[in-house]
Amino acid sequence: VFIAYGSARALAKTAIGTNTQPSSLGSTTPDKIRFVGGRLIALDANKIEELAADGSVLGSATFSLTHGSVWKDVCVGPVGLYAAANSNDTGSLYFLATASNGAITSPQQVAVNAITSYGGLLILATSKGLRVAAMNQDASVSYGPVIDNGGAAYGLATDERFVWFGTGSGQLYRADLSVFTETLVPAWAKD
Repeated sequence: VFIAYGSARALAKTAIGTNTQPSSLGSTTPDKIRFVGGRLIALDANKIEELAADGSVLGSATFSLTHGSVWKDVCVGPVGLYAAANSNDTGSLYFLATASNGAITSPQQVAVNAITSYGGLLILATSKGLRVAAMNQDASVSYGPVIDNGGAAYGLATDERFVWFGTGSGQLYRADLSVFTETLVPAWAKD
């Protein structure tokens, strides 16, 4: 188990079921650590880093944000990692792809090119593809996975239960918002 504890947020590891003290993992002092997609990720204010099992930073896998932004969390996606950051209570979403050598790449902010809503759903055309999110009663949103087969989505058009989205591959797709193949993933096809 990897932990960051104490006022200094010292990074350490310990084995489950033992009574031994955690062993130190160097000088890294992250605000949060996450094990996602088989990677140990440290979030420290405006820095996000991938760590080796000994606590050292892997290669050049340290990325910093500017403008007072702070990394808040990270999770795994189908082809990389998604990381959330906040600056003055305004959130941003970033994507970290996996390079051919296995390293994570510099975070790229996910751009929203168009939005629309339908029956409590928020539909987003993003730089990664189409995403559907549930709009919750507390003003938060719960995002579904990205539909990225056509690449970046740029435009949205709705009619009754259907939403059409144009993509970077030059294709037009149609999603049926009354039929879902999995949570927050509507049935869709090339149109």
